[in-house]
Order: sequence, then structure tokens, then C-alpha cells
Amino acid sequence: MGAQMEPGRGGYKARPAAIDRRGAAASLAAHVRTFPLSCRLRCGQVRRRVIAQVRRRWWRWCVPAASALWLGALLGFGAALPGYAQSVHPVALLGAQGIPGAVAFNLSGFVLPGALCAAVAVALRLRLPLHTGWRRRIGAQLMFLSTLGFVAMGVFRLDPVRLQGTQTLLHATAWGLWWSTALASALLLAGGLRGDPAWRGLVRVGPPLAALAVLFALVLPAVLPDGLSQRMAIVAWLGWCGLAAASGPDRRLTATLRG
Repeated sequence: MGAQMEPGRGGYKARPAAIDRRGAAASLAAHVRTFPLSCRLRCGQVRRRVIAQVRRRWWRWCVPAASALWLGALLGFGAALPGYAQSVHPVALLGAQGIPGAVAFNLSGFVLPGALCAAVAVALRLRLPLHTGWRRRIGAQLMFLSTLGFVAMGVFRLDPVRLQGTQTLLHATAWGLWWSTALASALLLAGGLRGDPAWRGLVRVGPPLAALAVLFALVLPAVLPDGLSQRMAIVAWLGWCGLAAASGPDRRLTATLRG
């Protein structure tokens, strides 16, 4: 910037441009000094906003966390077990008796993901009106039973030596409880929530996803490898749970499990 003219004795005389540069430098220095503080304030506001959203809709984060846990356990423990093929061997083999790391896999591959999905089922019931219809109530309760069946598959481990043993039979019972209650829950919820625009996604897509899980669990193993069909069944089930978490109104969980 060139020199500027200012009034003085005998007319106008030039004012050095250095004065303007000093003013600009002082303003820039003030901005630099306050920049870290403003950044901290903005970051604090964003963090508080994100935390508030997570607390308000915490159930929507449960299924992504459950899916990440299940997939990480499946890939990690499967890679550590020599000769294990993801497309051929069943998922529960990684948690069978006598397999190294079986307890850790059952915890991270069945128990914790199932518990997170159980929280989604509880949140689903609490987001429904207290005195809602019987199909909605029973549908939410059956979804909770389905998640408990998934947890039970990690509690009762397979016994490859004794296929007719108590542990193996209990594991098979948990497997049947898991898929049967999921299908019944999806059908009841779709019938009970029909006409409510907030639950449109669960009504339209929920039954096909649950039916797909049952199809992969029971029918398609006849034409597909057991490992692949089981994994696709679990993926479809997790998708159904995620849809149940994403659907519905963003209301506070003020209802109770009774009624």
C-alpha cells in the first residue's frame, strides 16, 4: 500500500504506509492469539452436540457396533485357526470346545453382539406407546427373544466330539430360537405397525429380511456351503435389527415394558 495524504501545516503531507502495515499486523496478531480459543470453543460445541445426539438415539449405534464386533471376531479368529475356511466351516466352530480362543470368540462373536441387539429390542418396545396393540407388544418381545437366542449360541458351545451331547443340543436349540422368533417378530411388527409412516421401513423391508435369514439358515444350505449360508443368514438378521433401530420416531424412552 502506498503513502496516504493527511492534513498538516502548509497543506497535506504524506503519512507513511508503515503505520497501516503496523495496524494490519496488530489485527492479524490479535486474530492469531484468539484462534486457538475459538477453535476450542467450536470443537467443544460440536462435541457436545454429537454427544447429545448419541444419547438421544443411542440405540441406532448398537447394530453397527454389533456388526463390527461379529465381523472382526469372525475374520480374526478364523484367520488364526489353521485350515478354517469362511465359506465352508460353520461360524460356531470357532467357539467349539477344544478350539483355541473359543471363549473369546463366543464373547465377541455371539454374546456381545447379541446383547447390543437386545438393547435395540428393548428400545423398540420403549418407543412404542404404553398401551399399544398386542401384535406390537408380542413382536417386540419376540425380537428380544431372538437376540437372546443369538447370545445363547455363544453361551452353549458346540462339542465336535459329542454331537448328541447336552451342550451341542442346547446350541442347536438356541439356533432354532434365534431364527424362528425373528421371523415371527418381523411378521407381527409389520402387521401391528402398518399405517404408521414412522415405521414404514420396518413394515416393508423387515419381513423380507427376516424371511431371507430363515431361507439362508434352513433351505439354502442344501445348495450352498454351510459356512456361506450361515453367514448370509446372520447378515440378513443384523440388517433387520439395524432397520428396527433406524425406524420409528425419535421419542424419549419413557414407556415401560409392561402393557
